[in-house]
Amino acid sequence: MWAGLVKSGPHPEREKKFAMKKNFRSALTLGLAAFSAAAMAQGSWSFECIDPANTTPFSTDWGQSAFGTDLIGVACGVTGTVAHGISPGLLCRPQATLDAAGRFAFGVFGGGSVQTTFDDGMAYTMGWDPTPAPFNASEPAGDYNYALITGPDGDIGTAELFGEGGVGFFSQASDRKALITSAVTNGQVQVEVRVAADAVRMRWRFVDTGGVGGFGLVWVMAPWMRIGGVDYQGFNQSNSAGIPSLSGNARFVDRYTGFIAFAEGRPLRTEKKREITDQTFPAYLRVMFGQTDPYGMRLDNTANSSTPDASSANFVKVGNFVFTSIGNTVQANLTGDPTGQVDDNDILLTSPTIVQRFAPTQSLNGQAQIIHYVRSNWSTGFYFDPYTAILDAPRAVHYNGAGGGQTPDPMIFRIWIDNQYATIDKEVDLVNVSAQINLPAGLSLAPGEPQTKNIARIATNAIDSLEWRVVSDGETFGDLPVSVSISTVPGPTRTLSQTVRIAANPVISFNQGPNMISLPYSFGDSSFDGILGLTTGVDYVAYLWDAALRAYVPTTSAQRGIGYWVIPNSAQASLALQNAQLPSDQGSGGILVNLKPGWNMIGNPYNYAVPIRQLLGVPEDNNTEALTWDELVVQRFVSSTLTFFQPNSSLPGGGSYVLQPDSGQLEPHRAYWIFVNAAKDVRLVWPPLFQEGLPNSGRSVDSQFDQSDREWRLQLSARSNSGVDSENFVGVISDRRKAELANVRKAPEAPGSKLEMAVIASVDGQPTRMAQAVADRAGRQEYKLVVNAKEAGDVTITWPNLPSIPRNMRVKLDDPATGTKRDLRASSGYTFRMDQPGTREFTLTVEKSGSSRPTIGNVIVGAAGRDASNSPITISYSLSTDALVTVRILSGTGKEVYTVTRSRSDSAGENTATWTLKDNANRSVAPGTYSVEILAETPNGERVRKIVPVNVIR
Repeated sequence: MWAGLVKSGPHPEREKKFAMKKNFRSALTLGLAAFSAAAMAQGSWSFECIDPANTTPFSTDWGQSAFGTDLIGVACGVTGTVAHGISPGLLCRPQATLDAAGRFAFGVFGGGSVQTTFDDGMAYTMGWDPTPAPFNASEPAGDYNYALITGPDGDIGTAELFGEGGVGFFSQASDRKALITSAVTNGQVQVEVRVAADAVRMRWRFVDTGGVGGFGLVWVMAPWMRIGGVDYQGFNQSNSAGIPSLSGNARFVDRYTGFIAFAEGRPLRTEKKREITDQTFPAYLRVMFGQTDPYGMRLDNTANSSTPDASSANFVKVGNFVFTSIGNTVQANLTGDPTGQVDDNDILLTSPTIVQRFAPTQSLNGQAQIIHYVRSNWSTGFYFDPYTAILDAPRAVHYNGAGGGQTPDPMIFRIWIDNQYATIDKEVDLVNVSAQINLPAGLSLAPGEPQTKNIARIATNAIDSLEWRVVSDGETFGDLPVSVSISTVPGPTRTLSQTVRIAANPVISFNQGPNMISLPYSFGDSSFDGILGLTTGVDYVAYLWDAALRAYVPTTSAQRGIGYWVIPNSAQASLALQNAQLPSDQGSGGILVNLKPGWNMIGNPYNYAVPIRQLLGVPEDNNTEALTWDELVVQRFVSSTLTFFQPNSSLPGGGSYVLQPDSGQLEPHRAYWIFVNAAKDVRLVWPPLFQEGLPNSGRSVDSQFDQSDREWRLQLSARSNSGVDSENFVGVISDRRKAELANVRKAPEAPGSKLEMAVIASVDGQPTRMAQAVADRAGRQEYKLVVNAKEAGDVTITWPNLPSIPRNMRVKLDDPATGTKRDLRASSGYTFRMDQPGTREFTLTVEKSGSSRPTIGNVIVGAAGRDASNSPITISYSLSTDALVTVRILSGTGKEVYTVTRSRSDSAGENTATWTLKDNANRSVAPGTYSVEILAETPNGERVRKIVPVNVIR
């Protein structure tokens, strides 16, 4: 246990460290050999925001206290001030004098999780220093981590700052805690800060002397994380891209500053807020350094089995510091929203602040209380007396590729037991502590490991641990439950449970009979014979569902994202998939699977489970934007429930179907049925894989294109059954020098490459293959694209980041080989056929669309032939500007009968469309009067509609 006393006035060790910081601008040195190595290896905010030229940044009455365990600590500001920043804004913020009273900082004192050394001494928030007492140099001050006290109405606008008039601080003899008191207008507020294992419990008590009836709490945190070393991308700060510091290198890759998520959702990239009445109100928040290094905090919004005494929050916001909590004043609305009605905006998070408002509590006998926790995110446990117990287990086990085995191997499962029989004069030691680990099928204890382990004695207010080494069988995958049962004398028996996600390895077993499978790997030989090491027609048969034929057809090869039936002649156990390689797109996503109307068989293209609701889709019936899974379901493009086949040799037929609701996950190696309700195709888009601990998944470093009228970049990707080339870009930077530096030549093709896309640009007067071609002017641009396919087959070109370029930019793709012209905003991709290996050239045109409202003129509707009763109807019209045009036939009551064109890219001038006198069900229409509706829309949203009558004669 670390415990720090309040320090008042100048401190010689602090001054020594300040001098070293000023000279070297590096990690703090304590001046003591025993501590120097630890200090250099740990993350610290101490002096990172102080002007090196300021020799007296702390007031003479400065005082703070830091205490905790090896797993977590808290620093409490008591008195005095510290000066941060250099005008006009370097070093964290503009020059400011920050008060300490009532402020906090959080981090790790010692080793943190046993799974890594990454979080050793990690700062969870602004102001933390991991140096042990009595030389702790934390700076809990200012408007970074603080509390506001509201009245019983919970109004943030009238809330009072805790500590505004100073605080009283008392280290308590019982347990591991301190008491801080401060006066507010209508009473007295006390916060009991207590550390148990890896959690800080904060119990706020309100003494209602003014008779107002209760109080509420607004808790504010700046989760600006910092480590002593760097992550694999070279960063030592997270969630603080807008916070320059003396030695900081804050991560900001692909518009992610770190990893803050609502519950188990995707990491946030933009500001968001939620009310308790929202369906998507999160039960908790995860705050982590990054996806590859997922260590940090968990903040609960509701009580749960770990913290049953926790109060409930009724509002949460993740917003940028400057627009949310600067100056100890909280803005509940999102940036740019004066109404308070916006829950999600488009403002990137660069220096996020978290705001939790806890539901006001009514006074009982003149008092009320609110309890909340700040705890590590890497454990599960019980945080209530008489002892705290937590389980530290790996969240994920990763497959390292051919010959690389798994990581971690072995797995380490550690429990911590914190004896809180620690009330003064009532201390009791725990004796005969026993713990037993329980493992599921697929996991086993390493050789020599006993299932049950013991600790003879844990002293009062002490913490001790036990651990086991566990190995995987190399084939079982998925979410595997592990539990540890603990018994103590005295004390209750407790069971801790944790789910470990095991990535799929390229090993598969087949039951005799049907097996509905998918294969989330890349193969040198994609034939089933090559993959399985078996012979088709002799050892097995494989079938593919043909959605167009609506029938099974034999197949001999496999593709990621598609489902298959494999029926072996006999059961096949633990088949090693030959030449399987992990795909490289797990961190970037974007895989497209085309779904036909009716039934489709799909498979997860990753070797980790993917939540169904993270999928996106672009329906051809409404292809102007991508839709979330929930939107696809609500708009009835797809069914919400999927179906998979569960093999079971004991059942007739070898297994049975199981329904899978979309609240679940898509598992690797398993295929799923999905039903498309739409009349046209839906392109299913697989997202980037958001899996904690996924190796090298920090997102690729963004090129810092601003995506504005003067600076933007469009990504182009080509994909076939045998290859993919996704890193191709065209763009504009209105600065000649920057544009020249941004141009990137195309690297030579890799041996065996089957597909390549390149942009042809002039370099030194010569046509040159480019991976990125950037112009230095914002006018009309024309690019030549070349796709070289070494094998015949379908090739699809997509433009995954098109929504990010300026909306007023019109982008067209011209395929001279077929005469096809495609407006990129009207479709998600363009597929063409290569009947033989060769090269296909395209022209990509980018220009500003007209800002004026389109005009539809010269509309002529008439029969195309002499037989007016049966001839198709030709619809001719002129446009004043290029536009996306939808032509529909309406009944006399205005109901849609037939869609002639939908969002077709038409050019300014004369255009035509033809109606074959059919309805959307391909039935001949009855005679009568109908209406032709022509709707034209420019990319910037200007719309115009024209309706003319047409008579059908039979």
